[in-house]
Amino acid sequence: TSALGMGIDRSDVRWVVHLGMPDSLIRYVQEIGRIGRDGQRSFAYAIHDPKIDYRWLLKSGFPDPADYRLIANALTQVPQKRSKLVETTDVPESEAQRILGDLREAEFVEQTSSNPATYARRAPAGMSPVPEGIEEARLVRARFHERAQRYLAGSGCRARQLAEAMGDEELPPVCGACDRCVDRPMQPRPRSIDLAKRFLANYQPDIKLPGKTGRAGRALSMYDMGQVGEAVRHAKYHGEYVPDLVVDAAETLLNDPRGPYANISFDAVVSIPSTSTGAFVADFARRVAERLGIPHFELSKTRATQPQKKYRSKLHKKRNVEGAFSCATTARHETVLLIDDIWASGESMREAARVLRPAVVFPLTMARARHQGAS
Repeated sequence: TSALGMGIDRSDVRWVVHLGMPDSLIRYVQEIGRIGRDGQRSFAYAIHDPKIDYRWLLKSGFPDPADYRLIANALTQVPQKRSKLVETTDVPESEAQRILGDLREAEFVEQTSSNPATYARRAPAGMSPVPEGIEEARLVRARFHERAQRYLAGSGCRARQLAEAMGDEELPPVCGACDRCVDRPMQPRPRSIDLAKRFLANYQPDIKLPGKTGRAGRALSMYDMGQVGEAVRHAKYHGEYVPDLVVDAAETLLNDPRGPYANISFDAVVSIPSTSTGAFVADFARRVAERLGIPHFELSKTRATQPQKKYRSKLHKKRNVEGAFSCATTARHETVLLIDDIWASGESMREAARVLRPAVVFPLTMARARHQGAS
């Protein structure tokens, strides 16, 4: 739909599909209004899974007002660089940069003359660091979110619901064409369902170890999506080992002549020790190693770490695992397959790859988090 708003003017657009809940019914109306302008029959679909938690939409668009206060409070005592502020507050790097830009524009902070990379507070005590309108904008977004949820769950005519969302004083008559009016839920064709399942079963996102020398690999699934992703979530949530179908997927991928691991001869499979799930990762890695006919070993923990999802900034995620792994084996390996369960920030695998030097390390995970940095 975004392409339709970028200068493409066609009257014969027959359908528009939104994957997931619309974040604003006003924008949704504008986008579906681009179909059928020639008067011919056209369709608007919103594909929605009620099990999905869409609250992350509320966090997008504007930094949290609480983060403005964290940054401002950190600058109360002494001027600081952005990197130091991230270290102090755990506000993500990109968000800290935007907040400092807003505070500088509002003359709440200034860059010091001696070092432009350092910020100093210039606002008087008691002045709010939160830009005017941001808290209201977040409340508006929350109302949009609530209204969109009501629209998806509502039993009345879709056209009347959308007209009400647009603020029309006089609502139109029932349309007689939407899924609510005809009382006939859309039934996908069996072949379409089969194709969708096959796509999700074979969707394996690319992953890459951080750094200039980081090697590329794959996640076997998106977490909780498709047969593999759902199996990973179920096993992880219930404290079980993953079923053979996940190991089968790994074996197929590793032997794919057109895949990222083609023509690579691994000396060993290495697993990252888990913070909270016991032998969950090690068991999977061991079974993969058995399929490949090569040894498996697990890195050792040198100290306790926290789950990465506890932290928000890349800096804190990196420090959480820095120096936390060691390699007990004395065998020298030239090329290893490094395995973990969920790919989010990639910092755990980056640190593990550092420990395994000078071996060439390729990453493989059971799944990738839907929102990067979320796990």
